[in-house]
Amino acid sequence: RIVGWMQRRPVATAFLRGVTAGSLGLMAAVLVDLVDVAATDALSVAAIVASVVVLVRANLNSAWLMGAGVAIGVIHGLAA
Repeated sequence: RIVGWMQRRPVATAFLRGVTAGSLGLMAAVLVDLVDVAATDALSVAAIVASVVVLVRANLNSAWLMGAGVAIGVIHGLAA
């Protein structure tokens, strides 16, 4: 019901497009800030790159990547 109503009203459609663009910009800004904080050493950068490659190429649930990140972090913390 709501989707049809919004599609028939140009003002509502323009509003949603603006909200979508704003939210994508906000997510991009947060991503840049997080990468600046998270990518502090070679292991972190390698884990980030590997995660992005796996997410793009494989149909894998992101929870597995989170678990792998936790495991890598624990092993790295114990080894240090």
